[in-house]
Parts: sequence; C-alpha cells; structure tokens
Amino acid sequence: MDNAQNARQGIIYQIAVYLGTSDCAIRLLLSLLLGYPLALCHRWMLRGKNPVFQHLFFTACGISLLYFNFGWDVCHSLANILMIYIVLLACGGTKLSVLLAFIINMSYLTIAYIVTGTDGYDIKWSTPHCVLCLRLIGLTFDIYDGQKKSDNLSEDQKTSAIARCPSLIEIFGFTYFFGGFMVGPQFSIRQYLDLVSGVYEDAINNVGAMSLPQWYF
Repeated sequence: MDNAQNARQGIIYQIAVYLGTSDCAIRLLLSLLLGYPLALCHRWMLRGKNPVFQHLFFTACGISLLYFNFGWDVCHSLANILMIYIVLLACGGTKLSVLLAFIINMSYLTIAYIVTGTDGYDIKWSTPHCVLCLRLIGLTFDIYDGQKKSDNLSEDQKTSAIARCPSLIEIFGFTYFFGGFMVGPQFSIRQYLDLVSGVYEDAINNVGAMSLPQWYF
C-alpha cells in the first residue's frame, strides 16, 4: 500500500472517527455525493455526444467508485455481468434466459452473503451487488418481454421492453451508472438508453427551466 493510499485512508478514517461512524459508511456517503458533480460533468461535456463515450464514462466512474469502496472486490460485479451477458448471447429473449438469470444472480448473491456476512450490519461489496443482481434479472425480463407482441404486454412492460440484446458496453454503462448502482433506485435499460440518446432531453429542459439556473443548460 503506497503512501498516497495510506494518507487517503487516514483522512477518511479520521472523518469517520470524528462523526462516530465507520470508514465504510463515509466512503459510501462520499460515493453518493460524488454523483452530483459527475452528473454535471456528463451534462456539460458528454450530452449529445457519441453514446459509446457516454457508456465508457459511466462505466469508468462506476468501477472507480466501487474500487474506492471495496478495492479489488469490484471483480465480483464484472464476473456476474459477464456471466449474464453470455446467457443473453446464448438464449436471450427466452424463458430459459430468465430462469438462468435467476439461478446465477441469486446463487452468486447468496454465496456472497454467506462469505461476507457477520453478526452485525456491514457495508461490503455484497451491498451494491444486491442492486446489481436485481438489475440484471430485470434486464433479462425486459429482453424477454421485447420478444412478445405488443398486445400481450402491460403498459409498464411496453415502456421497459427492449427487442434486442444490448451490447456489452451498453450493459456496463447501465449497470455501473452512478445514479443508482450503489444503493438504487432500479430503472430499466430502456430508460438508460433513452437518457444516453437524448430522448429525455425535452422533459429535462421543461422541468429545469422552472427550477434550475440557465447556466446549467
């Protein structure tokens, strides 16, 4: 562990002691608060740009924040995402893909709780992994719904169904999006892709015109 990392951990530890909480809790809080400046960076520099650059930005930010909180345990989320992506490539849009997603995600999460669990409440890599598992299961459901006829879908399903298997970089951006990968909330990949493509632009501007300063836009 280098001197810079020691100094960084020392500062966070001192803040935790001063506030009477844990180091992990401070890291989690800082990660959530960092979402605001990161969102402004995306808004000012990447809005309307090539979607690939936006996916890479969200992926890099998410992985960096996970590493800041849990170190190399970030590899668990990468492994889980890759397993589900292989399932989607092999049989995406089928009942089998939904079943396999349930089995893989719930098994991984259960083992994580067994390995990391203690008698108290801990903030470990299994905390955001729960959010990840639900998101990946929802993704397989949305692709499955995308293969059905529109008449057989509810209104909610129509807004979240996707008729194709997203690319790996799209799934990475979706799962590591800093607006919800640590503690939620959940949202569909259709909503994420609409954000990246600018479909939400009019709604954002209409709300923002009443509540946010002009320089924000």
